[in-house]
Amino acid sequence: MGFKIENLYFLVVLFFLSACFGPKKVRSGEEAFEFKQYSVGIPLFLDEFEESNNQSEKAKISFLLGESYRLMGQFSKSISWYKKSYDLGYGFSALEKYAFALKSNEDYEDAIRNFILLAEESGLASVYRKEINICKLAIDWKKRGLSSNEFKVDQWLDVNEKGAHDFGTQFHPDGSLYFSSDRFGAKGSEKYAWSGHFYFDIYQYSPIEKKLIAVNDDINTIHHEGSVAFDKTGENIYFVRCEPRELEDSYCDIFKYNLKQNGETEMIFLGEELCNNVHPALHPSDTILVFSSDRKLGEGMYDLYYSVFRNGEWTNPINLGAGINTTGNEKFPVWNKDTLYFSSDQLAGMGGLDIFKTWIQPSGQWVSPQRLPYPINSGADDYSISFDPLFLKNDHTLNSGVFCSNRIQQDGDKIFRFYEMKPKKDTIQKPVSKGKIYVYLNVLFYAKESYYQPNSDIRLDSVYTILLEDSSLLFSENKQFIIREVEMGKAYSFRFSRKGYWPLELEYEIPAFNFSPTKDSTVTLAWPVRLIPVEFDKAFVLEDVFFDFDKWDLRNEAEKSLLSMIRFLKSNPNLKIKIQ
Repeated sequence: MGFKIENLYFLVVLFFLSACFGPKKVRSGEEAFEFKQYSVGIPLFLDEFEESNNQSEKAKISFLLGESYRLMGQFSKSISWYKKSYDLGYGFSALEKYAFALKSNEDYEDAIRNFILLAEESGLASVYRKEINICKLAIDWKKRGLSSNEFKVDQWLDVNEKGAHDFGTQFHPDGSLYFSSDRFGAKGSEKYAWSGHFYFDIYQYSPIEKKLIAVNDDINTIHHEGSVAFDKTGENIYFVRCEPRELEDSYCDIFKYNLKQNGETEMIFLGEELCNNVHPALHPSDTILVFSSDRKLGEGMYDLYYSVFRNGEWTNPINLGAGINTTGNEKFPVWNKDTLYFSSDQLAGMGGLDIFKTWIQPSGQWVSPQRLPYPINSGADDYSISFDPLFLKNDHTLNSGVFCSNRIQQDGDKIFRFYEMKPKKDTIQKPVSKGKIYVYLNVLFYAKESYYQPNSDIRLDSVYTILLEDSSLLFSENKQFIIREVEMGKAYSFRFSRKGYWPLELEYEIPAFNFSPTKDSTVTLAWPVRLIPVEFDKAFVLEDVFFDFDKWDLRNEAEKSLLSMIRFLKSNPNLKIKIQ
């Protein structure tokens, strides 16, 4: 008996199982099931069920029908066939699948009753007691989510196509949305026997023009493509392609393509092991790649790994560890600044894949994954969250983005928009005639060339900027970022740091502007930052320190240089220096 939760629907299993077979001629439902041709097998199973007079045989057919519908994303249909299989005497396996199917359908009360029955029949009460408690929590999570109105969710009808599976969303830095779909018009003309749909291609959607934009033919092939990520500039796209690697077996790998140069696709080498490497997530530094893989010696079925770009190549992947990975599946990682979002079907969630977030503490340890609330998460598979890079926070909405879910089970995986709403108690009612001033900070780092390896275009570690008032981390390089909730006339302290440079703390004051706009306005400020490389036993010359002849006191011109030295020493209190 196995007790791993396997609430993976059509999308997840379809795109990323470790041995996807090509089409084969089959003569029975069971043979079609063996070769993962579920769309072919279902009508065969239905005929075989009607023709059979053997109860044991009908029980097995019912179970395999339930599995086929589940793996095709028609989850509500799988529930009735699991129940029929159990009633016909198929036993423990059918009951277990039935209970988890009810949980993922958000029928938590019925799921609890069947988990209690499982605990009695299996003799493993502790295993199912956990699921009973999670179902009780899920009931409370759903109630709180419905009452709090923290998030608003709706299906993005302009992007989704009825009858197709749309998934793997990721915003490009320019605000356009990339996703994968098996809709009509895909590059490959053949249909996939697993689903009865076309193979997945990558599409681009412009929210401004409200239309699909053609993606370069070098990216899409007759095979599956999907789950994209972009570098900081948006020039390079990382995506997954699943194609035959040996004999008839297909495996999924991560590829890179330059959208501007339109060259050839480049496979990212992530070790010799024969496995699936999927769902790339590129850190804003462009030097850390997190992805999901089913390689050996992991914590579970699919784990999250990371690789670092060093000396022109990606290092051997390292498992993120048991604090993140479970015995189940961890998939669809996405970076938003320095927060890592991902989906798991084994961490305590509402059913199927739930979206969690984590980040690295100063100690180097990952924070325990935090589940996103309902209705972002549901009983179904929820994954591929992506934040709109062009969204500007206002008095009512704090954030906006998209994610994917198969919660509308009759129509497969779909793209949903979400809006994170500002709590009502914090909402300030302002006269319609007044606008809000936003400050857009353009932080200018000196010696830009020092952020690259000598005589190369390989960028080193990023510069990190911390707002000391609330310890919030604001990623920056030599580009702009927006400071949130600043007040006019107030001073803010920042800490800038990067590997190989002395950290520096600076205080900047937001000017008090003497105007009252009638609509929201943005004021741009340019602030310079100079980071000093770490070099020991080196003499530093204090420039622009002037005295008048035969005087001991400093001239006013020296103040700027001395204040700069004071800030540097305060930022590095443990630094020992020798004055000569």
